[in-house]
Amino acid sequence: HNVKNFPEFKGLLIMGALGLQTKIDVSDDINLSLGYNYGASLLNTGQIKNESLTVSSHQIVVGVHFLLH
Repeated sequence: HNVKNFPEFKGLLIMGALGLQTKIDVSDDINLSLGYNYGASLLNTGQIKNESLTVSSHQIVVGVHFLLH
């Protein structure tokens, strides 16, 4: 489904995000991370007439980090 042809998705969308993340040192060279982010639209210039479109997102982030020397 292609949303770019709908007027609600044309224009500028500005989003803000807030999240938490933690990191665990497994060894001197390897870290594991786990996090959560929530994002919401603050401004959408692609509105039409009396309708408004808001966008929100939830992200769960998992990472493995290798430290290179």
